Amino acid sequence: DLSGNTQTTIQNGGGNILIGKSNSVKNNTDLFNSNITIGQDNELSLSEYGFINGNSNKSWGKANIIFGKSNVIGIDKTNGTSEDLDLYKYYTANNNFIVGQSNKIKAKYTTPENIAPENIIIMGKNNEIDLSNNSYINDTNKSYVLLGSNTMINATDLSDVRFAFGTYEKSINDVSNNGNVFTIDCSGNVRIDGKLNFLFT
Repeated sequence: DLSGNTQTTIQNGGGNILIGKSNSVKNNTDLFNSNITIGQDNELSLSEYGFINGNSNKSWGKANIIFGKSNVIGIDKTNGTSEDLDLYKYYTANNNFIVGQSNKIKAKYTTPENIAPENIIIMGKNNEIDLSNNSYINDTNKSYVLLGSNTMINATDLSDVRFAFGTYEKSINDVSNNGNVFTIDCSGNVRIDGKLNFLFT
């Protein structure tokens, strides 16, 4: 559904490729499109240069890449109607990469003064970066990496974590289901949850 989009013409290019079943691309603004989705039940909303390969993934924003299942970029809402696009168009994230299952990038309400989150890489399962807090101010020079399982980074965490590795086993005994076992903050400070064992021969 590209209603209201004047860029998708023979002269301008900007078409989309959908392969599989029940995939959708919905733009009601003048984005260039050029999206590709392969699989089933994937949704690209307000997207250009986006790519999804898998099933039940949702991407709100530009130039996002997803491989896997049940991953979300931007906001976990459907793009069923043009009204949905208008309602959630300020909850987008751009230039991000996810590989895995049930991972989330949560974006806050974005205005021209507060640009959408960018430069986030997630690989694994059940990892989440939550930048939806109203106090969060995004900077496109910031980057985040989440690896493993049940890793969590959020905007209310004053430690400014930029890299996190997590495990499912660690999250089982954590009240907030946080599986972080190794983190590095923006200043290079390292935190390890567990013991360091050195073997000397």
